Amino acid sequence: MRLKNNECTSPRYLKGKKLSDLQLELIKCPYPMKCKSSSDCECFYRPFNDTVEVDCSYRNLTKFPRIEVEGERVALNLVGNAISESPYSSLGYENVTSLLLSNNKISRVTWLPPRIEIIKLDGNQLKYMTPYILRKMNNSSTVELSNNPWTCDCFAANFQKFVKNKLGKEGKEIICAADNKPLIEKTNLCELMPFLILHVMYLSLILIVFLVEFFSFYRNYKSRKADAAVEVLYV
Repeated sequence: MRLKNNECTSPRYLKGKKLSDLQLELIKCPYPMKCKSSSDCECFYRPFNDTVEVDCSYRNLTKFPRIEVEGERVALNLVGNAISESPYSSLGYENVTSLLLSNNKISRVTWLPPRIEIIKLDGNQLKYMTPYILRKMNNSSTVELSNNPWTCDCFAANFQKFVKNKLGKEGKEIICAADNKPLIEKTNLCELMPFLILHVMYLSLILIVFLVEFFSFYRNYKSRKADAAVEVLYV
């Protein structure tokens, strides 16, 4: 049987693809078991890696949907929405191993599913990553963080170390918003800290001088007022 020129006619996402080029990981089937979401997402089953895919991509979502899925491995696709918040623990994501969040508006991440293996956060509004989230991502097999407005200051030292060790050459795609240069090429993340410290010390000194002058004036004012009251009594 020759498969060279035979093409798929369905499903739609594989229509026209040659059978000889068909990859098993591309095949997905309708999922017959329990799979519910709060945002009318679609559910599929991928036999290749025994994963339930919950497809919520490009639905103009502004919040993470809640899901109820019977499956040991869940891939949640939320690409191309308008979500700005972080995921959190009460959404039913305990079995989510793949979380695709590319091209949203997420500005911070405070929680990730406990079994996460694949996390894609490229094309968002991220500036910092907390040490907790870096530890979670360090155990993941795939991490994508490019196309975010990263702040590259002294507080990004742990993030820089993570990028160098975890992302390798792909780390060059992590660009600092201030000068449009790769984070991994920075050698002086803390160069502004001495200036900031001096600036804070200068402002603190001004505040102290102001408070001393204020209390001195107030004490003199109270003293003069008391003396005036005494004079009135003697008159």
